[in-house]
Amino acid sequence: MRLWGRIQSRDYQKRLSNGEVITRTAYEVSISKLEYIENDNNRQKEEEEAVETNI
Repeated sequence: MRLWGRIQSRDYQKRLSNGEVITRTAYEVSISKLEYIENDNNRQKEEEEAVETNI
């Protein structure tokens, strides 16, 4: 597969049950285009390895 898009991040504060406030980062992935690649070398290698281990 081939993907086009972007990755964004934002910091936010989370209040814990004990009252402590911690800063965390949230990540968001936005995909604008997805393409299936028929002749993907990585996929072929994985399939060959799977066949070898099942022999």
